[in-house]
Formats: sequence, C-alpha cells, structure tokens
Amino acid sequence: MFPHQFRRLVELLRTQLGSIQEAVHENASATREAQESENIKWSEIPRVIASSIEVLQNSAAAYAERQQANRQQELLISTQERTARWTRNAAIAAMFYGAIAAGQGVLMWRTYTEIQSQTKAAECTAKAAQDQATLMRQQLVGTEGAYVILDDPGVDTTDPAMRRITIGVQNTGIATGTVDFSAIIQKMSIRDEKPIGEQLPLNFSGKKLSKQNPDYSPHVELPWPLPTVSDLNLWPGSEMVRIEGQYTYDDGFGDKTTQKFCYLWLPQMQFDGPTAGGPGRTVYHAGGWSNGDAYCPLKAMKRYFSEHRDQASQKN
Repeated sequence: MFPHQFRRLVELLRTQLGSIQEAVHENASATREAQESENIKWSEIPRVIASSIEVLQNSAAAYAERQQANRQQELLISTQERTARWTRNAAIAAMFYGAIAAGQGVLMWRTYTEIQSQTKAAECTAKAAQDQATLMRQQLVGTEGAYVILDDPGVDTTDPAMRRITIGVQNTGIATGTVDFSAIIQKMSIRDEKPIGEQLPLNFSGKKLSKQNPDYSPHVELPWPLPTVSDLNLWPGSEMVRIEGQYTYDDGFGDKTTQKFCYLWLPQMQFDGPTAGGPGRTVYHAGGWSNGDAYCPLKAMKRYFSEHRDQASQKN
C-alpha cells in the first residue's frame, strides 16, 4: 500500500472512530436519559401502587359493606316473607278453627239450652212433687197429728180465798203429743204494771198426751188470794194477776210447735145493764180471766170491761 493511501485510511478510520465515539456518546447520553426517565417512572410506581391498593381496599370495603347490606336486606326480606307467610297461615288457621269453634259453639249453646230447659222442667216437676208431698203431709198432720191447746185458768170456787189455780192442757188430735210447759204467775199493780211479791213458777216437761189420755191439768196454790172488788164504782181495783209463758209439743210427725200465752185476772163483778140493741136488761159479768192471747192485752181488757161498766151505770 502506498503511504498516501495509508494516511487516507488512517484518517478515514479516525473519522469513523470519531463518528463511532460520537454515536456511542450519544447513545450513552440517550441511555442515561432513558435510564433516568425509567428511574423516575419506577420511583412513581410505589405511589401509584399504594394509591391503587388504597383504592382497591376502599373498593373492597365498599363492596363488603354492600354485600353486608345486601345480606341484611335479603335477611329482612326473608324475615318479612316468613312473617307474611306465618301471618297468612295463622289467619287461615284462625278462620278454620274459628269456623269449627263457631260450629261447636252453636252446638254447645243448643245443648246448653236443651239441658237448661230439661233442668227447668225437672225442677218444676220436682217442685210440684214436693208441693204435693208437703200438701199430703200437712193434710196427714192436720187429720192425724197431735194438736195441743190450753183451757182458760180455773179457780177452785170451793175455796173461799180462791188460792188454787188450774190450767188445762188438752190434746185434741189423734197422734200422741209430748208437751213441755213453762209459766210464771205474778201479782201486779194495775196502775203501772209493776210486780208485787215473788213470782210463782208452774212448769212440767215430757208429758205425753194421747188419744186415750188427752188431758192434763197442772195446778198451783197461790200464797195470796186473787184480788177482788166489792164496789162496781171501784172496779177494776188496784191489783191484778198475770200468768204468762209458753208450751211446746211434738205433733207425732217430727214437727215441734211452740205457743205463747198470757192470761190476766181482774176482779170479778156481776151487774145488769141495758140489752145492747134491744129492749130490756142483761146481766153482765166483768173481770175474771182474759182469753189467753200471746201478749197480755191489759189495755184492751180494761177498755172492754169499762164499756160494760159504763153500760151498767146507764140504769133506767
């Protein structure tokens, strides 16, 4: 090779090497810039990733919340549907059982009404039978039972002092009656009806009076004479005698009857006076024993005898 050719080759090589070096330098610069750009991009990646992760977390939380809300909504809807179905079924069952109960109620009411009617009919029948039995028993007792009455007290007229008092007890029925008798004899003041002296008892019990022996006459001896008045104008005087008590007897059919009695003694008087409602005169008797009412009728008795005394004073 010639020298000039060698120089030209060296220059050419130098030019080519310069170009290559410049290209390498440019490539290195470009590579550095690209690397720096890439580094910048990679430095941004964590922030982007973190942001994306946060977004994803938020999205996941939101999704989870929506899922929870959806599940709660589905549970609420399911509960409401079950409640609606239960309510419907309960309503159907209630209507069904209500219809059955209504039918049974009507049947029970009819049965109750029928039983009540039968009960009333039975009660009426029983009452009628009882009334009939009571009537028959009353008729039987009235016709066959014992019936005890008292006779007015008697005074032994053979005794001038009239101290012996007798009371007659008589069974006018058929069955045997058992009699308990209790009485008190008391002298009293007519003016204020206060007792004078001691009481005298006259009692007996368990006395049986039959159809064969119907009478019993207990007596008592008075320690003082019965009061008397000699002047009609002074009648009834100042003293009287009261016999008061009660007796109980069994009628022979298990029933017991109690009767109270009261007798009053006022001095006896005899006088004549105008005949009531007609001509002539009538002999009247005042005083003696009253009629044995349940309560002592002193005022009525005095008024009655006063009327007779007034009639006696109207002498023609």
